[in-house]
Amino acid sequence: MSAGILLITDHFALLKGPSMLFPECDGDVARQVRFEDIIELVRQGLLYVMLSACYRISNEGPSYRSLRSLPGSLAERLPHTAGMKVRTNEEEIRETPFLVVDDPTWLERL
Repeated sequence: MSAGILLITDHFALLKGPSMLFPECDGDVARQVRFEDIIELVRQGLLYVMLSACYRISNEGPSYRSLRSLPGSLAERLPHTAGMKVRTNEEEIRETPFLVVDDPTWLERL
């Protein structure tokens, strides 16, 4: 990971929500295998985790309220890109800079 490669994973990095944890985790999402590794990669800016597909990591739909602790763990460095618009082919392949967004307020509104 120190080679300067940035990774993006989807579906909460497949970290399990409380309803799908193994018994040895005692309901604590932070006790699952590789949780700390994923969080550390996020903190180092080497991994971005897409907060998507709640149904893949929880049996508690449709509200998925118990998943609220996961974005809080992952969103410390949550990047946002500019609003979408119709773009030319050249614009589509150009790197889009991240926006500065008040992540804690955004998360509170979820």
